[in-house]
Amino acid sequence: MAIVALRKSTQRGVEICRWNLVALIDQRWALSLNVNRFHSKQRNRTGYSVAWIFSDNLSKTKWRSSLLDSGYLENCRDVAQNLTGRDSYIDAFLEATENGCVFAPYKLCESNVKSESGLDIEIGGCRITIENSLENASIRIIDRELEVEILGETKVSRIFQSRFQQSESIFINSVENPWYRCTSTISLNSSIRQYFSGDLWVDRQDLYGISRSVILKGLILDWCLFSIRLTGNKVMRIFQSGNRHEEVQATIFSTDGKTRKLSSLSLSGHGKYESLRTYNKYPGGWSISDGKGKVMLEVIPVVDDQEVYTFSLQRGVMQYHCTVEGKVDGLEVDGTANVEATGSRFDFNEFFWGQKKTNLASQLEAFIPEQVSERWLRRLCRSRQHINLDLDALQKSIIAPLWSMMNRGGKGWRSTWYTLCCHAFGNSIENEQIRGLLPVTELIHTGSLIIDDIQDHSLLRRGKPALHTEIGTDLAINVGNFCYFLPLCVVDEIKGLDDGQRYRILSIVLETLRLGHLGQAVDLMWSNSRMDVAAKLEEIEQTTNQLIEQYRSKSGCQLNAIARIAGELNRAPAELVRALADYSDSFGVVFQIIDDVIDVVDGKAVLGKENNEDLRNFKLNFVMLKAFGSLDASSRVKWFERIQSSEQGTRTKLLLKLIYSTDAVHAALSDAYDIYNQSLKKLDSLPATDAKLMMKLVPAWLLDQQRIKLKSWEVKLQRKN
Repeated sequence: MAIVALRKSTQRGVEICRWNLVALIDQRWALSLNVNRFHSKQRNRTGYSVAWIFSDNLSKTKWRSSLLDSGYLENCRDVAQNLTGRDSYIDAFLEATENGCVFAPYKLCESNVKSESGLDIEIGGCRITIENSLENASIRIIDRELEVEILGETKVSRIFQSRFQQSESIFINSVENPWYRCTSTISLNSSIRQYFSGDLWVDRQDLYGISRSVILKGLILDWCLFSIRLTGNKVMRIFQSGNRHEEVQATIFSTDGKTRKLSSLSLSGHGKYESLRTYNKYPGGWSISDGKGKVMLEVIPVVDDQEVYTFSLQRGVMQYHCTVEGKVDGLEVDGTANVEATGSRFDFNEFFWGQKKTNLASQLEAFIPEQVSERWLRRLCRSRQHINLDLDALQKSIIAPLWSMMNRGGKGWRSTWYTLCCHAFGNSIENEQIRGLLPVTELIHTGSLIIDDIQDHSLLRRGKPALHTEIGTDLAINVGNFCYFLPLCVVDEIKGLDDGQRYRILSIVLETLRLGHLGQAVDLMWSNSRMDVAAKLEEIEQTTNQLIEQYRSKSGCQLNAIARIAGELNRAPAELVRALADYSDSFGVVFQIIDDVIDVVDGKAVLGKENNEDLRNFKLNFVMLKAFGSLDASSRVKWFERIQSSEQGTRTKLLLKLIYSTDAVHAALSDAYDIYNQSLKKLDSLPATDAKLMMKLVPAWLLDQQRIKLKSWEVKLQRKN
């Protein structure tokens, strides 16, 4: 097959050819394969990457493999260095390649090209053979556990060739034999089974014209490409660019060689699938219409996760196998489709904040229905007997308030940290394995927020009235405590764990609850002058160390638990788990200091609660300690006595005045940077993965964001004064 060269002015004569193959067999087996051939004219070097996923939709079992050779790695590195070092993913890319490693789940292997006619390559014990022509296509994948051979006889003999313009600088030449009927032989662990009914799609794409300016603008390779089998051996080909302002391109191809372009076609995605490996977000289905009633189609994926990991800026491509229903030109359509979706581009801010990526609500609903039932009560209490409790009372006192808190959203960053930890050990864990334990940390955290708001007399939480102000303190305490017990049910019921893993994860949850309550006890004692604040301020260095340890117990313990749970899922070596847990612990401290800064600088807009809560309660936090610590002993006593003798409103103003005058916020952020920098070496023993790089970048990014906001805040103060 011919390869179209990328323009030398942008990529120095790099040539890329990509094959995408998908097969759907008996509406049960789904295969998606992505092969990249990457040739550098300048270095006369060719490399290959191979990634595939094979799914059994009946048993929900998946097999994945992601391999590349040194030639592909080195060519990618050359291109990445030529483009930019500013994008965080490219930074991660370069760091990994400089260390001679690649990201999980990719493995660096030796390759052996058997034939350049079509494709026949052996890489890392996996052999991929692809041959396709006007009449026939064949795919053979040989892996240690799995052997798949698919033979296809074309039903639409014309090769379709299209040239799509993704943006001003990106062009895609795509050549496809769009539809073969296929037979297949599938061998799993030497057990042979035959399947004689299926659809096979073979597509080759040539990418060129990718420039540095395009990547910096965030326009890189974002599209949805549809191949839909229609009635009468016709195929509809649709291309939707990531630039939604561009018109959707659509063409109907017939076996007689005729083509017809369609205009004014609109696509609307519905539902979302969000990958916990690549953080790409994909539509969960599409409605296609021309607005005139001639084209009305519903495209629904058969398998929700057919994401093929790609070692490029895209990180992943979803190769959906879909069923199609509707009408085209008045004829009923009951066919299949192949949809290639690249997903939305990575955004650091969206990546870290917000729970949407984790699909947490659906995971919670598996354990906590939004409507209470006796069946759920028996499941919860492990009882086969009838439980004659007042269901309406339980709905109003526990279930509705709990979902009220969960539906408020929150920052969701603990879920993000959990997904990073799951991928930081260099293994490939399926999304569903990760999702199963997502509710554990979020439930513990939500319970602690409910109780914390009562203890701190807070009025707002997540932008709405605190729960105890809505349902009463007594009921709120019960809901908060209930949240502490639910994670035990989640761990008890989750599938895929052996008894040892289940026991150890339960132990981690219980340890976290105990340590968190100890940290909260100290936090409460340091509030409302329960302790001798003057004595604490006299020993300012010791008090600061105690506060850091308090933050480690209250906030760091949850992240520590997250890392250890991820370690159990990975069956990772103890020394690696310990290193990641220690680093997570330190990040918990850094985040708590950032939280103290936000309370002073941003308040309600960011936290979703009232600002200056610690100052009103005269609770020593990190910013306050830095303010007092900057004073000499005599001034410290005078300020303390003045603040201590004031009413609450005046006290808050005096503390803010002290913080403004002593540059305490800068000092707090500086200490947080020091804690972060000292903790980085803890990650040295972990393999070089993209998850590890992101774990390094996240704390630095958060601290930089606060420094930027602090400058704006100081300007406002100067204007006010």
